[in-house]
Formats: sequence, C-alpha cells, structure tokens
Amino acid sequence: MQNKEKMLETYEDYLTQRIEYEKRMKELSAEGFALEIEALEKHLEAWKRKIQMAKTKEVECTK
Repeated sequence: MQNKEKMLETYEDYLTQRIEYEKRMKELSAEGFALEIEALEKHLEAWKRKIQMAKTKEVECTK
C-alpha cells in the first residue's frame, strides 16, 4: 500500500510541477510577444520618420 501512496504522491508532485512549468511558459510566451510587438512598433515609427524626412526633402527640392 505504501508503494501505491508514494506513487500517487510522486505523480501529484509531477502534475503540480508540470502546471507551474506550463504557466511559466505561457507567461514567457506573452512576454516574448509583447517584446516583439514593441520592437515592431519602434521599427514602424522609425519608418514613419524616414518617410516624413523624405517628403520634407522632396518639398524642399521642388521649391
């Protein structure tokens, strides 16, 4: 009987650790997506500035 109880406790520990692991992976995934989105937003802003500068130079050249 003790072996069965020990096995059940071990499996319970395994499941608890697995749940914690999956929760952490979900958090890391969300953090990763947030960082990727932030990087893309910064990249977009840089392109908008480049486009604006190009338009400004184009206007100056046509004057």
